[in-house]
Amino acid sequence: MAKGQSHLEDYFIVRWLHLYGDTLPAPEEQFTEVQPWLEHLEHRKQTESARCRKWIADYAWPEVKVLVDVQGGVWHKSGHSSPKGLLRDYARAITAAAGGWLFIPVAGEQLTKNDYYLDLIAQAIRSRM
Repeated sequence: MAKGQSHLEDYFIVRWLHLYGDTLPAPEEQFTEVQPWLEHLEHRKQTESARCRKWIADYAWPEVKVLVDVQGGVWHKSGHSSPKGLLRDYARAITAAAGGWLFIPVAGEQLTKNDYYLDLIAQAIRSRM
């Protein structure tokens, strides 16, 4: 597990490896090397802030161009659920799609209630193999 992960990100990787460790590749964690994101960084610096950070996907399967972002705190008015956070996440998804990547945001409660959404993510990865 990568340093600095949230408990939901830890839950995702543990559950993923338990369910699919024998049948699907393990994801790379804290992934930043999405070429469209890197190219878009200069635009972001011009329009948002000179101190823009690289975007990070919690998990990535680069060989099939799939990104998963575990979004905690969706019921709080901060982070991913604030207007600024939503716009940032939409921009990440659009920019990733322009480069052929599938960007999948998943809320914590979608992970912890049952494995339905993990199964859908696995299905998306299989469809690109």
